Amino acid sequence: MPLLEADSIGKSYGSRRVLASASLRAPAGSVTALVGANGAGKSTLLAVAAGWRRADTGIVRFDGVSYLSARLATLAGCGMFYLPDREILSPGITLRRQLDAVGRRYGSAASAEAVAGDLGLSDCLDALPPRLSGGETRRRLRGGGVGPRGRCAPRGGGPRHLVRRWNDGRIRLACARSGGLAIPAGVPGNRDPGIAARAHSLIPGRYRPMGTTEGPAPEIIPFRIGDAESFYRLNRAWLDEHGLYEAADETQLADPVGEILRPGGAIFVAVAGGEVVGTAAVVPHAPGEVEIVKLTVADAARGQGLGRRLAERCLAQAKAMGARRVVLVSSTRLGAALRLYETLGFQHVPAPDDPVYATADVYMNLDLDHDDG
Repeated sequence: MPLLEADSIGKSYGSRRVLASASLRAPAGSVTALVGANGAGKSTLLAVAAGWRRADTGIVRFDGVSYLSARLATLAGCGMFYLPDREILSPGITLRRQLDAVGRRYGSAASAEAVAGDLGLSDCLDALPPRLSGGETRRRLRGGGVGPRGRCAPRGGGPRHLVRRWNDGRIRLACARSGGLAIPAGVPGNRDPGIAARAHSLIPGRYRPMGTTEGPAPEIIPFRIGDAESFYRLNRAWLDEHGLYEAADETQLADPVGEILRPGGAIFVAVAGGEVVGTAAVVPHAPGEVEIVKLTVADAARGQGLGRRLAERCLAQAKAMGARRVVLVSSTRLGAALRLYETLGFQHVPAPDDPVYATADVYMNLDLDHDDG
């Protein structure tokens, strides 16, 4: 499981769409590079992943916990240390006092002297930031993230800077001390495997893995008209397999645009290698409520957490739609699905007086907290 994951992130500034469905997955104990042309959205994706900026859509996961709207303060308390590509030191306070303040705030056992010694800054402890060189300043910023609480250190910066820091061992030291990772932002063409364990290329607001030994994780994107056949086929397959297919299902399967999208709902498909391997949808159910429907994953794509990703994408969409509650209908024949919903916080509720599906015997609700982190 990745230590840090940003999944299907969408972000706009006014009318300008910066990220459409961008994702990033970075394992612990290694360096992951994010590369892309200027304006591709690298800095925005890093800022969203670290909780510095809010995404319009998508999910951030850190250390196995999912956040519909991640906040820097919340993630920092769990070990996130974000290095923005700008000055954040106080110019009138010595390096020693700033390191001590960070240590007290997050309960770090590492002393200012120990951190400064590890980073080669012992002779700068009593200096003011304006008297530090650029390299010393960057090492001091990183020093706040190499204590026991600093487990993940996303940082913006070009590949040349990364090469220098990696070669002099300081990024490796930070990773070794923290068990975390650093995620520098760079430009196309930087694929040196000695620099990063894996690289991600960001092109027009989307994600593409580069040079990884694992196959790329399926990407979750909005439904396209050409996905209608796959939507029907995948959902009809599991309904038939468990003896749950009914006439009410056929209405949505045969006309997903008219039955789900036109009433204001949303459909998502998971795509791997150009093939749809999963689906999920959110449809308005009642005032302030939406329903998750037709969530499924192809047999060949199971066991990778894709069902959870699809469900979480639906929850993020429900929140974006302003819903206060998410409901779903299921069956005791679908044990794995029920366990997933329960881990997401869904609660079992009594059956309605007028059920739509004759085979349904499980009804669940989840109340959304629009102020959660």
